[in-house]
Amino acid sequence: MIRIIRVIMLFLFAAFLMQSCEYEWIVPDDPEMPDVISYSNNIQPIFDRSCNASGCHSSGGPSPNLSAEVSYNEIMSGGYVNVDDPESSTLYTSLRFGSMKAYAQPGDAAYILKWIEQGAQNN
Repeated sequence: MIRIIRVIMLFLFAAFLMQSCEYEWIVPDDPEMPDVISYSNNIQPIFDRSCNASGCHSSGGPSPNLSAEVSYNEIMSGGYVNVDDPESSTLYTSLRFGSMKAYAQPGDAAYILKWIEQGAQNN
């Protein structure tokens, strides 16, 4: 009888432990985006805030130079954008999963992906 009580107690304790290991994940809301993403109004401000403000991807820093006057030509001629397969674009993957993720704000990668999907226009 004592053995049965021990087994029941062990079972209840294990059930209690399993219930106490619950996590609540907070997922940020998707950003509300305009229908058409503008390079000058939506993409360049991301670079200005996160990439070239600290002097990292500005003139004299590591490629690409994301200063407003040259950024579009730098990312397009440097192979950072793939309009045929937007999700494989280096610009998108580095912000979404890679080394630049820590410098991006929530939603930045989604803006860039949508801009590339729309043809990566210099608008």
